[in-house]
Amino acid sequence: MVAAPNQGNNMTREADLKQLRREYKETRDLNLKKAIRKAGGKIRRETRVIKSMRESLIKEHREGRMDNVKDIHEYIKNKEKYQNG
Repeated sequence: MVAAPNQGNNMTREADLKQLRREYKETRDLNLKKAIRKAGGKIRRETRVIKSMRESLIKEHREGRMDNVKDIHEYIKNKEKYQNG
């Protein structure tokens, strides 16, 4: 089972990668290992635009501005530069 996203000051991609490595070592499920490798690859290839967008989403979500979160999702859903995969 994959752990919950990092909280607080640990909300960095380095912390996410560290968590993925830990999960990878602990699991014996080959499908989960494959998914972890894929997620790690996507994180490592993230552009500044994607990182900035993700940070904005997190900020708006933490501050409870769900209308803004919805607007961001709507804006990026068909924009190729925000696709990471």
